[in-house]
Amino acid sequence: MIDKLVSPQRHPIPEKLARKAAKPDRPEVKSDARQEATTPFDSVPYLQPLPVDGKLIPTAQDLMRVKLLEKRARTEFTEPMMSALAHWAAYHKGLRALLLQFARARPGKRGVRDIEESFELLSKAARWREEHQVPNIFVRGWPTRDRLELKQRFLTSFFFGTVASTGEPIYYNNMALADREHEDLVPSRFSINDLSIIWVQEMEYREKVIFPKRSEQEGKLVNYMISVMDVKDCGMGRMGLLKYLKPTASLNSHFYPESVRQIFVVNCPGMITWLYSFVKPLVPETTQKKIVFVSGNGHAELLALTRDDSQIPREYGGTGPSTRDIVAGFHHELQTFLEEQAGYDEAPDGEGNSSERAAFQNLAVKDKT
Repeated sequence: MIDKLVSPQRHPIPEKLARKAAKPDRPEVKSDARQEATTPFDSVPYLQPLPVDGKLIPTAQDLMRVKLLEKRARTEFTEPMMSALAHWAAYHKGLRALLLQFARARPGKRGVRDIEESFELLSKAARWREEHQVPNIFVRGWPTRDRLELKQRFLTSFFFGTVASTGEPIYYNNMALADREHEDLVPSRFSINDLSIIWVQEMEYREKVIFPKRSEQEGKLVNYMISVMDVKDCGMGRMGLLKYLKPTASLNSHFYPESVRQIFVVNCPGMITWLYSFVKPLVPETTQKKIVFVSGNGHAELLALTRDDSQIPREYGGTGPSTRDIVAGFHHELQTFLEEQAGYDEAPDGEGNSSERAAFQNLAVKDKT
């Protein structure tokens, strides 16, 4: 759906940055010693054109922290952990842009060379991707009819839809679209882990398909999304849904850091902002700066982002498709993509390799720090 909608005007990379990006970041060493010392990191492009819009331009301090992270990872990571990160970077973004996300997610408290928190976050993400076989989640994480029902009834409220003028895809979370009578699904028939598997699939689809498509269409690296959370009619009858979403919400901040440029909470009643005031101290400072609460439907904010009413769903005052039409289109594309993956099938619950079943347990790892 996202690549079929009207694409906003491209923003070409400035010539000076384009020339710099085209240069190899380091001279190629062709000695036998160098070839023997290669790691999984060396199998993916190190230098890719980075975001060039406003504050997204990497600073000299950013790049220094990236180099420190890479050096330490090469020294301390196991080869499976490095391979897990290399596989992720090879989707399209390259190693430097991937490490930049972690460098920015946890700014050093004691100066630019303080990468302890960034490295800890990177280590957890690499270990999580390796231990849970995240690259296999398209094939082995979905193929049950029950999970498909869960997706259709409970998680239709999460979907990628339109596009910002800077090229970023917009990810909508409209709780009103979720099945109100969800008690028979969660937790009686499904676990938090089932929700996590489906959510991770969407994020991996974003990394492997949506971001690369947007990058190709924009002629630059698109590595962020805009998030719109619609809390209209999110009264006490809907609040029960939140307890299922809380464990999966941490997945983005811990394992996909700095992938959201801005978060708009629209149709926001005073109760939501009041509740947020209590949890705000627990939210990372980098995330706090991205959250904007809007009492109305967010049309003015979305128009400033898209500069095109056709990129705004009808429910938010635009002339674009309805959210239900966008949901149907997005999930059809995702399901088609899954069915095209080698090895995908609609196997009943309980079948499949035991090690793969074990790998997909406890995806929503609780952070104890």
